[in-house]
Amino acid sequence: MMRFSLALLVLSCRWTWASGERFILPTENGFVQDPTRYLQSAGTVRGNGGFGMVRENGTRFHGGIDIRPLRRRRDGEPADTVRSVANGTVAYVNRDPDGSSYGIYVLVEHDELSLPLLSLYGHLASVQSEIVPGRRLSAGDPLGTMGRTAAGYMIEKERAHLHFELALRLGDEVEFFRWYLLQRFQTANGHGQWNGLNLVSLDPLSILRTSEEFSLAEHVRNLPTAFETQIHGEQLPPFLGRYCALWDGMAAESVGDFLVEWTWFGLPKRWRPLLPADPDAAIAPKVVLVRWDPEWLASANARGTLSLGRNGSVRLGKRTLDTLEKIFGSPMKTLDSPAANPSGSGRAEK
Repeated sequence: MMRFSLALLVLSCRWTWASGERFILPTENGFVQDPTRYLQSAGTVRGNGGFGMVRENGTRFHGGIDIRPLRRRRDGEPADTVRSVANGTVAYVNRDPDGSSYGIYVLVEHDELSLPLLSLYGHLASVQSEIVPGRRLSAGDPLGTMGRTAAGYMIEKERAHLHFELALRLGDEVEFFRWYLLQRFQTANGHGQWNGLNLVSLDPLSILRTSEEFSLAEHVRNLPTAFETQIHGEQLPPFLGRYCALWDGMAAESVGDFLVEWTWFGLPKRWRPLLPADPDAAIAPKVVLVRWDPEWLASANARGTLSLGRNGSVRLGKRTLDTLEKIFGSPMKTLDSPAANPSGSGRAEK
């Protein structure tokens, strides 16, 4: 059975094509056009404070940006106020500095945008007492003070910064809990569906640098497509109900397959309905890689969204499969491991 009805999806999408959106900066640091004054370096070995494969000599992904402080107290601790970048609702607050690699952090859901994404503010020194889940915020409302908290340690004082992310939530509580249990992690999930592992982020710097009003939904849908997958199954996941601006049309009354476009870093940015090839197919979803762009293959391979074999074969990476399993709430079976296309067109061979 479908997890989310098409009728509800259509109804909830009526307002999503609004434009004229703009974000304010999350701190008083206004040098967003100058990375040397805006982004906090992570050191020569660790990398920089930008988004992408920028850590540990390009081998580790950084899902946000690290923003430098402008002001410090006499003891050298940062004094910058951290504020909400747009109107929204506080979704989650973690006040335990040892409970997450984000340290003390706040998540805000911006439900008035054409794509109701989340903003995350990490490594805070403190959160204001009135910032609690469910509280409505206006753009610019203070959340807390920049700091250097992290799980089990404190970031060096000279490297104190705000870790800022813009992200989508993949699964609801049930979907993410199922995925988390299957991973057999050594630690319990103390943050429910607001765990950082349940988020897929996008580069916030390009959005913060935009001085003109724009449509966030169109911005995300128009990000470069690195690869495409076809998903066979009969579930319409809650993810599409939350982010229906990523959904193309209502062509089918009964949806069995999806064609999904992905960014190289693992954001499933555009979904298209396809008529089911077999109406009696099993409900358990299956996925196949149908096309990739050779220009993004190296980046996707480094990120783990695609996997490049020694013989030149290209297949879906574990990160992509994990993302789909969080979205659908069940293990994802892969079909037809594709081989490299010698023509260079990037279309998977069946």
